[in-house]
Amino acid sequence: MRPNIPDLFARRVRSMSDERLERTTRGIWRRPLLNAVFRQMPKQFDSVKGADIEAVVDWRIRDAQRHHVDHYQLIIGGGRCRSTRKPDRAPDLTIELDATPFLRLVSGQANGPELFMTGKLKTNGNQGLAMRLPSLFRIP
Repeated sequence: MRPNIPDLFARRVRSMSDERLERTTRGIWRRPLLNAVFRQMPKQFDSVKGADIEAVVDWRIRDAQRHHVDHYQLIIGGGRCRSTRKPDRAPDLTIELDATPFLRLVSGQANGPELFMTGKLKTNGNQGLAMRLPSLFRIP
């Protein structure tokens, strides 16, 4: 039986302290880790729940210590989702947060509304889409 990559990822993130995640996302593993997460997102997209959505979501993953932002874009349409590191479309929604809360969010260990209420996640644009977004992805 083939290992379920999202489940393995979620277990690994769950086993790491915030301090360790922060060190990991500031080192040489930051870009490969974020790229891997965004490569998996389209595979976790629920095409039935997202069949009626046409949207562009900008993700801005901050590294506050280095004053750097990694920018990714999810394009949702026609019941499909794709991701890119070369954003070229006007977003319907922009989501911005640091790498550690982002990893906790995508691994199912944090939820968007809580991160938003504590100021760890910022959104701009279509708030209805922001509220619906978590239901469009299978989160471990």
